[in-house]
Amino acid sequence: GEKVTKFAQTNKNIHDVGLVTHDKSISYTLASDIVMALYDPKLGAHRKASPNKAFEAMACSTPIITNHGTPLEDLVNDIKFGWLVPYGDKNALKTLIADLTGSVKEVRKRGEAGRRAFDSGYSWESMEKRLLKLYAELLEQ
Repeated sequence: GEKVTKFAQTNKNIHDVGLVTHDKSISYTLASDIVMALYDPKLGAHRKASPNKAFEAMACSTPIITNHGTPLEDLVNDIKFGWLVPYGDKNALKTLIADLTGSVKEVRKRGEAGRRAFDSGYSWESMEKRLLKLYAELLEQ
């Protein structure tokens, strides 16, 4: 929104690019050190859905900052491919970003953990095998 645009204009490290195509989105994810994916846990869809953005970040070896109260919380806790902050807690987010500044090894480590998890269980090839197995089990019933 307008607040994000204004804030981006005052910070040389933040670029508000507006709406972009999916391909462009992936190129930005690849070029980013960290992806932010913050979702309001009060919204039903946010409490149940696992956004593509997270899996795309994993595929790109880019760690994620997300918030508690969504399915991403469990994914981040299990895989350790990012960090969690309370939704709406600006100070926690600022503190985390400040702590991550200069933590290149930790950022890379978490990005690599995401990529390993993606390769082993979340890539299309892995999901295809799981779906085929599920379909076979359903057909047997």
